[in-house]
Amino acid sequence: MQLPLTAALLLGAACLLAFGVLLCLPRTSWRLTAVTVLMTAAVAVTSFSLQTWLRLQPVMQHAGDTAVVTATVYGKDTTPDSISYELRVVDGDLPVGTKLKYWQSDTEWQVGDTLTGKLELVDIEQQTDSRLLMLSSRAKGIYLYAWPAYTGSVEDAAPQGLPPMTAWLFSLRADLSARATELLGGEEGALTAAVCFGDVSGIPQDTENHFRRAGIAHLLVVSGMHMSLLALAISKLLRRRLSARLTAIITILCLLFFMLLIGFSPSVVRAGVMMMLVMSSGLFRRRGDGLNSMGLAFTLLSLADPFCIYDIGLQLSFGATLGILLLAKPLAAWLRSLFKLTRDSRGYPLFNGLISGLAVTLAATVTVVPLSALYFGTVSLVSPLTNLLSMWLSNGVLVLGWVTVLLSYIPLVGGYIGFALAWVQRLLCTALLALAEFFGGFIRAVVSFHQPYQLLWLVGAPLLCLLGYRLLKGKGLRIAAASAAACLLVTALLQTAVWHGVTTVRTLSAGTSVVTLITHHNRHTLLLDGSEKSWKQARYLLSDHAVVTVDSVFAYAEWQQEGYDRLLAEVSVRNAYWLQDTETVQFGEDLTVSVRNGFVRLTVEETKLLLCPSSGDVSDLPSAWYANDAICFVRRAPYSVGRLTADEALWFGSATDRQRYAATLPWGCYPITIPDGNAAVFHTRGAGDITVND
Repeated sequence: MQLPLTAALLLGAACLLAFGVLLCLPRTSWRLTAVTVLMTAAVAVTSFSLQTWLRLQPVMQHAGDTAVVTATVYGKDTTPDSISYELRVVDGDLPVGTKLKYWQSDTEWQVGDTLTGKLELVDIEQQTDSRLLMLSSRAKGIYLYAWPAYTGSVEDAAPQGLPPMTAWLFSLRADLSARATELLGGEEGALTAAVCFGDVSGIPQDTENHFRRAGIAHLLVVSGMHMSLLALAISKLLRRRLSARLTAIITILCLLFFMLLIGFSPSVVRAGVMMMLVMSSGLFRRRGDGLNSMGLAFTLLSLADPFCIYDIGLQLSFGATLGILLLAKPLAAWLRSLFKLTRDSRGYPLFNGLISGLAVTLAATVTVVPLSALYFGTVSLVSPLTNLLSMWLSNGVLVLGWVTVLLSYIPLVGGYIGFALAWVQRLLCTALLALAEFFGGFIRAVVSFHQPYQLLWLVGAPLLCLLGYRLLKGKGLRIAAASAAACLLVTALLQTAVWHGVTTVRTLSAGTSVVTLITHHNRHTLLLDGSEKSWKQARYLLSDHAVVTVDSVFAYAEWQQEGYDRLLAEVSVRNAYWLQDTETVQFGEDLTVSVRNGFVRLTVEETKLLLCPSSGDVSDLPSAWYANDAICFVRRAPYSVGRLTADEALWFGSATDRQRYAATLPWGCYPITIPDGNAAVFHTRGAGDITVND
């Protein structure tokens, strides 16, 4: 939710007024704390207001317009399904420096290319149904989504090019990634490029899903682990030959170069700034403090760009770091006392290392669980174990990968040594890939948290337990745990009672395709047309609603085995069928799905929902299909649409579709709603009662 500029200015003025009042009051023990809090709030709100006024508003006034611009490609996001680009405007109707998320299907651009043409612009929040994509784009300063106004409207322009330093860094990073892929080959090379250089373009979708389900997806992006290992390796290498201050200076410069090489994403900047602050304590002969360093890093980042707080990677990174700083030592001490481990115990160094690693893993996991449940709707149950097992493997892949790639630049000697190291590196990568595949392949590796009461319980239960332990020690902890369990049980029963007998139909359109997810008696059924785009949209739909198990998948057109395999990598599918035309499938006693000439009819007891294709003729349908409670149109209405009757209808389509095909819809026959995005939700109890939420 965006705070309005007027409200931000009023809030900042109120903070400054309260700050002035406190300065006039007598000195008390709490005045310094209150003054600090109010001053921080005033600075934060002022920074947000300036950014909104100077950056956001001038850009957002062009949402919904068509603009002629010249822009340079400075980023490229490649997935198995599509390629999108990040543009920076250098001339045209938009302010110079404006960043755009851009998509074009008929031309592939490279970083550094310059293009010019007419673009359609839309607010990125309205364009995408993925909240994660919207938040990450805002964190990068991208507020508008763009695509060609018409085919051929965008072409090459006179090359403006990136700044020489930026172009050299892009080229160096690409060369390092390509060399890692060439030396190791296959998934091992792609994994090395991701862990060492942050290049995930070569990671297969299945592998990425395994890492995500196993709870170790953070290994595929540059994080605090990379920064800490890099700083530790450089400082240990130089400390024996140089003074502490000179070692700290060189380490800080190396960290800054690494940040430049990887790119200044919010999470990378957070980790780099925090490590540089910790290293700079040696310059002033002071002892570093983790909490102060983290707070100062967050302050510097938010002052430079208040919208960086939207970045999910930044939130997860700060959450994990805060958990390690606050909980790792108490958890380690508790585990040592639990296992009665003392310095006199046999095998103390080995077991102490395992306990310390487990404590750090648990501390980092506990604090990011609520964020993971909120944004992704799932929590990995195997995450603590996989993080503990992968800790040494990932460190080895990171360090050995850098050494192997750098040695490959040295002729002769580097080639022989690099060959031996590449063999060891390949073994480490294979072990890490096997670990992710093994644990991520479990059906119950993740649990869904997509109901509000579950998220509230997930956050409230630990806080209640901590409060009980704080007040009454062990007895209070037991009482608090029992109370939390009772709250979860009561809310689950209430949720079940309220939604008992309600069938939920979620639809997501993609061009001419409509993907449908039916939730009926707590069982999920997926219905799609089988095209490649529909399989892609199905994965988005399941991910957004935290569905990890699908009882049945029905494709009613050409079967795409590749799309089905990608779907299997993300969720557990119990049954899959190919629906033939004119076929009807019965689910239990009160739900049927029928297909006729591309039309799909869902019947829940007395409720009837008709999904119309972008082409087709209603006259080819049985007359019993004419009367419906709700109708869903995609792009244009079918021929002979006047024969259909309904209580209401939804129309999915792009802005161009709405201009081109608006006349084909029966506007005067029943209400037709245009959803804000490309998704809608239907609820029914089977009595002809349909509630539509767009």
